[in-house]
Amino acid sequence: MSKPPEEKPAYASIDEYIAQFPEHLREILYAIRNTIRQAAPQAKERMSWQMPTFWQNENLIHFAAAKNHIGLYPGESGVRAFAGKLTGYQTSKGAIRFPLSQPVPYDLIDEITRFRVAEVTGKMPGGAGKQTVGFAAVIKKVPDMARGKKQKKAAPEELPRLSKNPLPGVQGPVPLSLNQN
Repeated sequence: MSKPPEEKPAYASIDEYIAQFPEHLREILYAIRNTIRQAAPQAKERMSWQMPTFWQNENLIHFAAAKNHIGLYPGESGVRAFAGKLTGYQTSKGAIRFPLSQPVPYDLIDEITRFRVAEVTGKMPGGAGKQTVGFAAVIKKVPDMARGKKQKKAAPEELPRLSKNPLPGVQGPVPLSLNQN
C-alpha cells in the first residue's frame, strides 16, 4: 500500500532522490541515469510524479526504484515498440519492471530512450513520429459503429438533396425537406 500524499517526501532533484537508497541501488540508479543522459543529451532532468524524469518537449522517460525492481516508464509507445524485447519482463501500458534479481539491461534502456527521443522530436526512421491528425481525417478513418456493423455507403440518390436557397437567417444549403419554398 502506498503512503498518503502528505507522507511522501518531495525530492528537489534526481541526486536527492537517488541518495535515499542503499549503495547497491544508488549504483544502479546512477548507471540508469547516465545511460539515459547519453541517449538523450538534449533532455532536461527534473522530478515528476516523485520520480527522476528526463524531459524533451514532453516527459520523455521516468525511472524509479522499488523494493524488488527498477521501474522504467517510457510511456505506452515505448513499451509497445519494444514488446518483442520485453518478453522476459513484467510490463503494463507504459511501464517496464526490471527485477533487481537480474542484471539491468542498460543497452535496452539506451535503445528505448533513443526511440523516445526520435519520437518526440519527429525524427523517427521513415519520417514517422508523433503526428497531429486533423478532425476530418479521424472521421474518415472511423466507421459508423452505431449499429455494431459497418454501414453501406449511400448511393447518391439516397442522400438528402440540398437547396441552394437557404432559409432566412440560415447560412449555407439546407435539406429540401426543411426548406419552406
